[in-house]
Amino acid sequence: MLIEPAPPSQWQAKLVDVTKALATGNPTATSTVLVTAWEGLVAARWCGLAVAADPNWVGRHANAESAEYDFAIELSRSSTLSGCDVKLPIRNSSVEALSGSAADSAVSVIIAFSAVIPPILLASARSADTWEDERTCRSSVRLARTLGECWQGLHPSYGYYPATRRH
Repeated sequence: MLIEPAPPSQWQAKLVDVTKALATGNPTATSTVLVTAWEGLVAARWCGLAVAADPNWVGRHANAESAEYDFAIELSRSSTLSGCDVKLPIRNSSVEALSGSAADSAVSVIIAFSAVIPPILLASARSADTWEDERTCRSSVRLARTLGECWQGLHPSYGYYPATRRH
């Protein structure tokens, strides 16, 4: 389920589409919600990688990586995604870098995704057919919120400091 690199504009468009699909879809279709959440997380990861070099976003990207990986691990524990190759994209030189207003736009799309998905996951948890899917939906609510908080600079437990300032 790893999606190949593409220009950041395609990932932003994909994340916008996923966010709309989650907002307008049927939250009781738990399997669909989990697969769509995974697609959104991958798109958010690619968008984050694209803005990682921008000085305004480098620290928040570093904070968000932990939330992204925790979210991916939780999604992989669901019955729906078990047995799938659930891996997030890694940093490499093939990712086109965004900066300035283009980077700001990509981050706003990530934040929007992170804001839309928590209530959908809660509703999906209530109608899940398996304990694993229910647990994944419930646990992922916190992780989605954390992801958004990281990108907004609001998460108090992720204090990113450049290497020269570490204690």
